[in-house]
This record gives sequence, structure tokens and C-alpha cells, in this order.
Amino acid sequence: MAKKKTKSEPAPVPASATREKGGRSAFARTVLAVAGALFLGGLALYALQSRAVKRNPKLSILLITIDTLRADALGIYGGKAETPWIDRLAREGVRFETAHSHNVVTFPSHANILSGQLPLIHGVHDNTGFRFPADLPTIATRLKALGFRTAAFVSAFVLDSRFGLDRGFDLYDDRTTGLEAQSPFRVPDRLGPETVAAAKTWLDAQGDSQFFA
Repeated sequence: MAKKKTKSEPAPVPASATREKGGRSAFARTVLAVAGALFLGGLALYALQSRAVKRNPKLSILLITIDTLRADALGIYGGKAETPWIDRLAREGVRFETAHSHNVVTFPSHANILSGQLPLIHGVHDNTGFRFPADLPTIATRLKALGFRTAAFVSAFVLDSRFGLDRGFDLYDDRTTGLEAQSPFRVPDRLGPETVAAAKTWLDAQGDSQFFA
């Protein structure tokens, strides 16, 4: 007896293979929507940051370093010292709450700051017995090449020009008091107010010129 033919039923279609009208899956539409939202959010954030930060390529640069100063001594960091100008600069500018120094002495620290390199690269590890390399670029050499007027005014003998940090500066004022005016246990230096006065005289003479000091 011949068997009765039965109509075969189609295999079930997986849910992941279902399509919406137009041939695009729901998953793909979700991915596109999220990507679009992230893109628009990024544009909005960029626009806000662009409005908040005013960039002026004609600004000058003034670098001030203070020897043997702990951050927690300053008023802006909760210290008891009266430092109104530093406090104002911190309030109206950018204040870093966490910073680390690779050296605890003056000459290597300034070599780090001016070159952006670590002692392993520039080779200055202490205040004495070292000289900054003559072939390593610094902020001063780079900015001078860009047309900035450059000058430095130092108070500490360990930053004397003979140790190599004077490269790139049009003026490197390292005048200090002679040893005859010092006690037997001190090296030549210059009082802070005298250094500031010399720097201010130079700054006042620059007019509208861009400078790094």
C-alpha cells in the first residue's frame, strides 16, 4: 500500500535571523543608534571645551621656580604662609593637586623642568659634579627658534651658566653675591627680591614681544 504523502513543514527561523522592514535587523539599528548618540555627545563635549578654553598663540610664558618650598606651606594648599599672589594664580588658573618630583635638589630639578627629560636621559643627578649636555634641546632653545625673546634670572649658584642651563637664553642673569660676603658654609647666591627686580626690569622692556622668562 502506498504511503500517504505528508506536506513537510519549514524549519523554524532563528530569532536572530528575523529582519525588520527594509532588511535591517533590530540589533543593527540599535548599534547605529548608540554610535550616533556617542558621536553627537562627543561633538557637544568638544564644542563646550572649545568655548571654555581660550587659546591665544601670542601669549608669553613666565616660569617661576621657588627653591626649598613644600606645597602644603602655601595658602592655596591649606598652609599657614601668606602667599596671596600664588593663591590667586592657582584659583584663576590650573592647580595640580598631585605632582611628583624626580629629584629633591635644585640643579637636577631644573634640568628636568627645562628639558622635559629624566636624569637617566640628561645625566644630571646632583647639584655638583654634573653639567647639562650641550646637545639636548630645552624649552629655551625651542622657543628661541620660534622667535621668542628669552631670559633667565637665577638666585642659586648651582644654576650658574657654567653648568649648562644657559643655552637658548638671550640673557642668562646669574649674578650672585661673592664668597667674601658669605659665611664659610654658604655658596654664592642672590636674594629673591633682587632677582625679581632684575627680571621685572627686563620684562618691562619687552613691550608686546613674545617672551619666555
